[in-house]
Amino acid sequence: MQINLFSSIDDFLAEVQPVLRENEAANNLMLGIALRVQSDGQAYGTGYHCAAVYQDEVLAAALLMTPPYHLVIHCTAGDGSDLWPQVISELRQADWPIPGVFGHSEPVHAFAEAWQKVTGDKIQYSERMRTFELKQVIWPKMPGGFMRKATIDDLDLVLAWQRSFELEALDRDAPPATPEQIRKHIEDGDYYLWVECEPVSMAATVRPVGDGISISNVYTPPEKRQNGYASGLVATLSQLMLDRWYKYVTLFTDRNNPTSNDIYQKIGYQQVCDYDQIKFVPDFRTEKA
Repeated sequence: MQINLFSSIDDFLAEVQPVLRENEAANNLMLGIALRVQSDGQAYGTGYHCAAVYQDEVLAAALLMTPPYHLVIHCTAGDGSDLWPQVISELRQADWPIPGVFGHSEPVHAFAEAWQKVTGDKIQYSERMRTFELKQVIWPKMPGGFMRKATIDDLDLVLAWQRSFELEALDRDAPPATPEQIRKHIEDGDYYLWVECEPVSMAATVRPVGDGISISNVYTPPEKRQNGYASGLVATLSQLMLDRWYKYVTLFTDRNNPTSNDIYQKIGYQQVCDYDQIKFVPDFRTEKA
């Protein structure tokens, strides 16, 4: 087995991108993050770490991390059980600050088990996600109102809703979005609002990867829910992306939230695969020992 640690995201993508593109929808997370880092090395904060693992000169796994976020892994060799102990040893020697792991469920479970054996850390599930893909919109009963792009005048509202979304839906240990990040996304045209007299729901486009793009940050304030605003917004935004030239649209849902899973399937999203995020919690008794 050979492990290559890359100092250049270009070199990393040259090695792993062909494999990831074999199933863009399933691999949109790692591919989208890597392409974003390629265009802006500070997009996620303080740089990045990336590596590729080979067995018999064939790519067996890819690893990408943008601190302080969790390590994202992709594995072509089953769940990678035979890879992870040596990989973990190499990453620890290279001082990668790994707070947890995120990726397709089976490799993530195997990596976490290996990490626990090597380090003595406890493991804690933080997110159980499901990725969906849409190629044709099934129109729901549409709510009143219309979709428009968010503008800089909406910055305070979008920032407040983004932080509410993060508290409800994302890992609580991840750093919150900053005003500068939200401003940049609004200026890039990534955020959209559903408006009925006033903004009532929000969504954003993220991680363009070639033939596809993802929708994320779908949020409706509690007092505006049960009116179909999110369904109408996601359906309309999905169709806009398809009309532009994208062949498919993806999104993540919380597997523990049957309501959102059902809503998105009703407008044409189909299940692709499951992702898990596992947090590593140091056992200080083990460290002292």
